[in-house]
Amino acid sequence: MALGDFFYSLGDWANGVSKHAKKAYFNGRVDMNINKGQVYINALVPYKIYNSIPQFKIPVNKLASMFSNGVFKYQKIGSDKLDNLPPEITKLLENPNLLQGQNPFLNQYYRQLKVYGNQFIYKSQPSVLSKVPTSLKNISPAMIKPILTGKYFDQVSMEGVISKYEYTENNTVKPFEVKDILWSKIDDLDNPLIGVSPLMGLEFPTSNTELAYQYYNCISGERGALGILSTAPTKDSMGSIPVTDTQMKEMEQQYRDVYGVESGKAKTILTKHNMTYTPMSFQTNQLELQGQIDANGMVILDALGVNRNLFNNSTYENLLNGLISTHNDTIVPDADGFTQALSKFIGVPEGYRLVLDYSHLPYLQTDKAKETQNIKTISDALTELVNAGIVSNEAAQQIMANTLGVTVESLQFKGNKLAKALSTLSPLVANNMLTRFTTNEAREMIGLGKIDGGDVIPSTTPNTGF
Repeated sequence: MALGDFFYSLGDWANGVSKHAKKAYFNGRVDMNINKGQVYINALVPYKIYNSIPQFKIPVNKLASMFSNGVFKYQKIGSDKLDNLPPEITKLLENPNLLQGQNPFLNQYYRQLKVYGNQFIYKSQPSVLSKVPTSLKNISPAMIKPILTGKYFDQVSMEGVISKYEYTENNTVKPFEVKDILWSKIDDLDNPLIGVSPLMGLEFPTSNTELAYQYYNCISGERGALGILSTAPTKDSMGSIPVTDTQMKEMEQQYRDVYGVESGKAKTILTKHNMTYTPMSFQTNQLELQGQIDANGMVILDALGVNRNLFNNSTYENLLNGLISTHNDTIVPDADGFTQALSKFIGVPEGYRLVLDYSHLPYLQTDKAKETQNIKTISDALTELVNAGIVSNEAAQQIMANTLGVTVESLQFKGNKLAKALSTLSPLVANNMLTRFTTNEAREMIGLGKIDGGDVIPSTTPNTGF
């Protein structure tokens, strides 16, 4: 019997979702198309898997924690500069609703999206005169259904595709207008009208992990029979004397009442019967359960976009690289998509957008410090090569521009012809020439503003006052 088949044979021990329910979810596509009608999103199974399999829940929670650590900023489209938000938007995002601040709100949003593949945000905007909503609330896919118009192609607005949303609570259905709901989803491969949970690609890793845990639990908690008491053969002509039914019941009752591993119970069986005891051993090591659990966990990490170094007992350096990799490859794209949609949803003025800024986080600061040190090392090396006459100044500038990912022109001194001319000279000659300029004249060459007392020629070096 294959190991996977063996795991499935343990399904009767499950207390959670049965393997049959899982297979129906994993093997079946969500019942949804472009035809008119409601979109049913199966949220029950993903919810139970999330709460029963730590190899899925822990990385999802880690991603959500990283995502929610961002700080909302304001950005003019086409600019790299980040500004503080307008007061009314700041007030909304700092406390999206009565029960949640910004961090728990973002955390819940992200967990719902990664578990269900769909997530809904409802905005309360009582007055048409109000430019910004008064509150934002996350809604589980288990409680809301999009109602399709039956139209899809050639539509220019979401109202042309979705007629309304239906929110159900305590058997009461409440309709929501399309404009009041922000629907985020992980797109299905073939169907743009529905989100798909990452669990859809994790049938075997999650099922095998759950069943491995069930097996561990069974042998640890219930174990079944630990051994066999049997009548021992005798040397008389009659052979062994079988134990009667009455004697068997008495022995079973005595075993339950007197013997056991609990405190106060006997550990050794005493009997007048001529019997032998055969222990039953569980060769769990031969099943390699922990190895299977660990391997399945790595696959789940890959599916979620979590770098494996975050969960494989890595060194500090590998852990740091894992954080940075997960941030760049998963958190940043997810945050960018979310803020772009949220900007329009809450009425950010045209020409501006929300941004989740993570630059304050320690692991990114460490990365920036490392990057800065690397740039300084390259710069120092190029300076030595230029001074030695091995590399021309123009070549050094090009190398530095490539390192920084900018153009050579951006490294020049604001287009000042004299500054460009000086940059082509050796450092010694350039410094001697610069001593003829005031501090403010030198600052102007490199695009810096004037300073008080800078209209005199420095008595030391031309860099004074920079």
